[in-house]
Amino acid sequence: MSTDRSNMSAKNKPKLRARTDDEKAQRKQSIVDALAFLLNDSEQVPSAMDIAKQANVSKGVIYQYFSSREEIFLTLLMQLSEPIELLSKNPIEKIEDIQKVIIDYFCENPLFMRLSIMAPIVLEENINENFIRQFKIAAGEIIDELAKLIMPICKQDILHCRNFINSFYQLSLMKWQYCHPPQSVKNAFKDHDFWLTRFDLETELNLAFDWLYKGMISSLKSTE
Repeated sequence: MSTDRSNMSAKNKPKLRARTDDEKAQRKQSIVDALAFLLNDSEQVPSAMDIAKQANVSKGVIYQYFSSREEIFLTLLMQLSEPIELLSKNPIEKIEDIQKVIIDYFCENPLFMRLSIMAPIVLEENINENFIRQFKIAAGEIIDELAKLIMPICKQDILHCRNFINSFYQLSLMKWQYCHPPQSVKNAFKDHDFWLTRFDLETELNLAFDWLYKGMISSLKSTE
């Protein structure tokens, strides 16, 4: 019994101050990891105090590493975006190859989708200008890398391929919202078979991708 109490007190004891660069990087990452844990555990949006408690640091420590709570959210979103950036490093032979890997990622990573939806309407409001500039540039670079990846297949310029990738991304966020209604909506229709609550995300994303891609190709052919 005494061992359990000592373990509990050790867990709740505030962490020592990070001094080296490695310790500071680990402390900063522990805050981001705490946010990820809380978001995966609940539909509620955690406060800075919630994040600090989960990371086992004081609220003041949070603001030693991040200028705002929203910056923690966007830092997590950038980290979740890294696997998408890696997709551009792999050569593809047909458009269906990139269609599958992108849609698989969107379907298998709800936290990425949730934060992406929150970003432009909530998270980008209370952000340091330098940070939001870096965030937007990084997002644009990922879109451009994917656009360059499909250029040889589409036989279109960077502008058209970029617009296609960005449009699909934005449409995917809307589709994800429809396929993941809040718990209150699920409860309201748990005994009713209503078409607005029966969307399948993978099906919807494939339909959206095909529709946008065919539209881009046909519109460009009509201008030749």
